[in-house]
Amino acid sequence: MLRRTEALRAILQQPLDYLHPHRGVVPALFGEPATRALLNQSLLRRLALSCPDPQQLKRNPWTDCWIANWQHLPVVSRLMGAHLMWPRLARGARMRELNAPTRAFARIDLGNRPMVAVSEADGLEQSLSALGLAALTAWHQHIPEALMQRLFLQFSPPVVEFQQTLPLLAPNPSLFILAVQHARIHQNACGYSVDGCPPAEA
Repeated sequence: MLRRTEALRAILQQPLDYLHPHRGVVPALFGEPATRALLNQSLLRRLALSCPDPQQLKRNPWTDCWIANWQHLPVVSRLMGAHLMWPRLARGARMRELNAPTRAFARIDLGNRPMVAVSEADGLEQSLSALGLAALTAWHQHIPEALMQRLFLQFSPPVVEFQQTLPLLAPNPSLFILAVQHARIHQNACGYSVDGCPPAEA
């Protein structure tokens, strides 16, 4: 529990650790802990991000799952986007543009896939990330607002803008759990667990 609380504290107080490169890169000159702490505080103020006490933040098993896998969420998003777009990608033979692990995940049969009209005018990768981000934001009723605010910082501004044009989706526990597992497996071939996540049917 203490380790999870400290991980949550880092997410809340250190957004530079996961800020998307297109939102700004901190020069190595500012890498000293004291300087970086000041930059984090400045960023929190500039973005008006709430910073509640981690021990006071209302949590549930899904919150703990997000905390445990926070750094994986951009990859999880892309995987979920590929899965949701798979029928369209298959029809247009676009699946060849995906790497083998992403293709394998996109093919998984989890029943009916919601039909979402997604323009590919801005490129396939951006479409996958935006649709996957929409699938993540579907969890907003289960995830504290402070984390939802920071989720968007892990994505480029164009992806976030694209996601905001998409329809609301319903949270899909099975898709999310499998995407987290897939992301962890293909980052570390020895890691088959999904840290902190409840059963997919929860």
